[in-house]
Amino acid sequence: MSMARSRTHTLSSTAALIKGKLQCPSFPPSRSLHLPISAQISAIVQTKLCTGKPSDRALLHRPIWFSNLLLQCGMPWLPSSLGLSCRGVSSSIGCLNSDVSDLNSEEGRWNAGVQPPRAPRRSFLRAEHGLSWDDPYHWLSNSSDPAVLEYLTRENRYADDVMARTLRLQQELEREMVNRMPKELSAPGERWGPWLYCARVPEGKDYAVYLRKRVDESVIPAASWKAFSEKAFGRRSNASEEVLLDLNEIAEQYGYVQLGMFKLSQDHRLVAYTVDLTGEEVFTLFVKDLATGKVISHQKIEGVIGVEWASKGYSLVYTTPDALRRPSRVFYRNFTCGTDDVLVFEEKDPQRFVDVTRTKDWSYILINVNSKTSSEVFLIQSKNPTGAIQRVEERQDNVQYFVEHHEGYLYILTNRSGPKEKEITVTDSYRLVRCDVRGLSFNNWQEIIPFQRESWVEDMDIFEKHLVTYHRESGIPCIKVLDLPFSLEIGGKLLSSFWTVPLPNSTCIVTPGANSDFNSTVLRIEVSSPTLPDATLDIDLSLKRSRFLQQLQICGSDVSYVQRSGANKHEETFVKNRLQTAASADESHPSEIICRKDYGGGTEVQDTWPLDMSSRYSCNHFEVTSQDYARIPLTVVHSKSLRMDGLNPALLMGYGAYGEVLELGFSADRMSLLDRGWVLAFAHVRGGGELGKGWHDSGKLLQKKNSFHDLLACGDFLVEHKFVHPKKIAGWGESAGGLLVAAAANIRPDFFRAIVLKVPFVDVCNTMLDPSLHLTVHEYDEWGNPSEVNTFQYIRSYSPYDNINGGVCYPAMLVTAAFNDTRVGYWEAAKYIARLREAHLYDTNKPLLFKTRLQTGHFGEGGRYQHLKETAYDFSFLIEMMFE
Repeated sequence: MSMARSRTHTLSSTAALIKGKLQCPSFPPSRSLHLPISAQISAIVQTKLCTGKPSDRALLHRPIWFSNLLLQCGMPWLPSSLGLSCRGVSSSIGCLNSDVSDLNSEEGRWNAGVQPPRAPRRSFLRAEHGLSWDDPYHWLSNSSDPAVLEYLTRENRYADDVMARTLRLQQELEREMVNRMPKELSAPGERWGPWLYCARVPEGKDYAVYLRKRVDESVIPAASWKAFSEKAFGRRSNASEEVLLDLNEIAEQYGYVQLGMFKLSQDHRLVAYTVDLTGEEVFTLFVKDLATGKVISHQKIEGVIGVEWASKGYSLVYTTPDALRRPSRVFYRNFTCGTDDVLVFEEKDPQRFVDVTRTKDWSYILINVNSKTSSEVFLIQSKNPTGAIQRVEERQDNVQYFVEHHEGYLYILTNRSGPKEKEITVTDSYRLVRCDVRGLSFNNWQEIIPFQRESWVEDMDIFEKHLVTYHRESGIPCIKVLDLPFSLEIGGKLLSSFWTVPLPNSTCIVTPGANSDFNSTVLRIEVSSPTLPDATLDIDLSLKRSRFLQQLQICGSDVSYVQRSGANKHEETFVKNRLQTAASADESHPSEIICRKDYGGGTEVQDTWPLDMSSRYSCNHFEVTSQDYARIPLTVVHSKSLRMDGLNPALLMGYGAYGEVLELGFSADRMSLLDRGWVLAFAHVRGGGELGKGWHDSGKLLQKKNSFHDLLACGDFLVEHKFVHPKKIAGWGESAGGLLVAAAANIRPDFFRAIVLKVPFVDVCNTMLDPSLHLTVHEYDEWGNPSEVNTFQYIRSYSPYDNINGGVCYPAMLVTAAFNDTRVGYWEAAKYIARLREAHLYDTNKPLLFKTRLQTGHFGEGGRYQHLKETAYDFSFLIEMMFE
């Protein structure tokens, strides 16, 4: 179970919050480009010419998103500390070794003689609700038009020509990032029954290898599991390791790989996994017999989205999409009988998508039918997948609920409130109830945790003897545990009480492990913050004790980059002047507004870690007043030795959509900015989930503009309190976050000095008017249905592409897209940059750059080292623009 909503984005330090392996809906289907084979081949050829061999261009997994996706899929051994470094854009640090000293001279800055491409205008008239307009760059959405690929290629060349003077800085940044990464990555083994499961990224490899080792439970005391895990999966003790899946082998064969689902059967003999080999998020299901080590070739199924095992026999259920890639049908397959697959369930509402999961105790297979705002769950006996289907509660508008099972009771997280047998009401947070499976009715729901504004429930997990709930209190995560069984008085009062898991005071993110073993008494979690590299903990739920297992290693973390040369002499002088070791920013600024509380009920977790960056970097939480007096959380990170006198550059980041939390995990890559005197600011604007469901509701549909004003207010706060120079604010937005930043730039074009937009959702009006695109109908609940005149007028009033100011000088921009992106079409960025060049006042010191990855999808490249080149490219652009 998870309350995480479907999402169509990625974040720079996280991608959306999915709490562990708990049952949750699959990601929604994605927009398709209907790319013909000829165009795909042409794109590959062009990519080989422009960027090297195709195998150098694979999928980027953003840190927490990557690991959580695997955990959602039932991967029982990969905490996000491993996923943190499994991001990627380039395979080699040694690719920039040419002499580029001549490019770093002040003459020829930004290659002034190179002219930007101009996209031809082709009239395309549109009309809606009595309004007519011309969309002259609509032709760029035709991916089969050779002129489109030719234009994208010219844009790529122009961007690289302009960025040529930063090659030395790119190389330096990439080297720094590589030097921080350990040679080999491995996650602590996680126990599931008689097996210990683990993942490792071998030295010199980009992708993970998934392993397991059988153990004799009778000879290994519980307290010795950490030591055993380290020994079992040590570099020299791998004789009895069993390799379940090696993604490196698949990547070498196909040049590209993205792992979707990976799920083990109850007897641990079979594994079902899905992989995408093209970047278009079209997955193929494979089943591997772990007893023989062979893939069962005749069980291969194309186009599978979700999969789940039945509890007995060689049988599973899986979901397939409709023509718009919306998962809509559930099929049952039995490996032993050889009969045709059986259609179990079909959902015809185009705004809802179907997912299959199971309860943790293997009692039921769950068919989850979800939209952005409501949900419906059906139960199937796991031992009889083709038997009767039982509905938990009939779907209702704006009512969401998510279920787990324990000893005859369903445990339900829901936003439905109100007295029994009266009109349905919903709240802006969630409560926890339970209901006997023999009497599934709202009237039989027994409340366990009521609605609480100060401590709202985000998620839950369940074990044989413990119920675990994940909360946020004033935006800060916490974990509470209820011992099972428990009793309720007549009237529903809970006789037992929850106890709180103690967490480090600096914790900003809690990421559950897979926690696949229902019978276990150990909860695996990972904690992280901007100053705390990902640390893995085991919580003994019976003894109420926490044990530190492992922390992500940041190699060379004690090395200062202050004395290294930057992009040019201006940056070098600036950094030396800004970073004063005797000055502390904490002395001149307000203390943290959001603070951890001291919770009882368990052994305190240590606040001193093998690697704690809090002595080097400051992380403070503030509240900012927006234009309508709403209080907006803002997190600010900077070097503790940075002077706070209003002269620093800043990177302002936000997302604000789908109820997703802008996570604050540790990023080793961002150290390259922090150590160069940058302030990093995370704006938790409305539309996100930081302050519960109500926070999301107040930044979507006809309240979306709140998000834009919140972001601008956060930037003004930074200037007012002298964190940053008013002319040195950079913006960073990805996917729906790109909409946030681009819309803010339209409101105040002089607010940002530079902007980086990654696969941005900037053509909102035209996209939401096109129901043939895969995600449009499904996302009416988030953005609104423009067939309604009020909604159309509101969307058009903020859609970045439709509101570019003429005759105005915009910030310098680096905008990126992906040709195979099935979530945000590449043409949105292409159209946006073309119209921007046409309308704005040109400034050679504020270039508008546009790059398209010609062979990847929404989430970019992949592999452990693969992301570094793109990150270095982006950072060098920002650094250069701050030191003009």
